[in-house]
Amino acid sequence: MGHRQQGGPLPAPLHEDRFRHHYTRDELKGWVPRVRALAERSEQVHVLFNNCCAQASVQAAGTMSQLLAGRPDGHDDGDRVREALPDS
Repeated sequence: MGHRQQGGPLPAPLHEDRFRHHYTRDELKGWVPRVRALAERSEQVHVLFNNCCAQASVQAAGTMSQLLAGRPDGHDDGDRVREALPDS
């Protein structure tokens, strides 16, 4: 077990620490082809993020929405993505 400089033990990791992950744009890019493939075979696709601390899931959802709205050919599918998002 680690110790603080004053000699006391370090507190145990908080249970919520595992929900604090902030996905990078590159991490989320890897999911875009998978989500698009599912969307081709489904009426609706729901992407859920279980990193709820400090609004990390809200930020990840926003980034994912941006990634899904853009297409490699430069066209924007944003309207279709925005229609599926709940109003805030």
